[in-house]
Amino acid sequence: MADSESAPSSPAPAPLSPVSSSIRNLCQISQFLYNLYGFEFCFADSLEICEDLSFG
Repeated sequence: MADSESAPSSPAPAPLSPVSSSIRNLCQISQFLYNLYGFEFCFADSLEICEDLSFG
């Protein structure tokens, strides 16, 4: 049986869950708005998630 061999080799999924990934994307958007308009706009500020995630 070559079932496992016939299966396409897909790249490993991101370690972040969809929810965490979405929140990280929102935080990145908020940082983009901050850099563009000069005001802080963090969707997850109340959850302090932006502080937990490290953005270079």
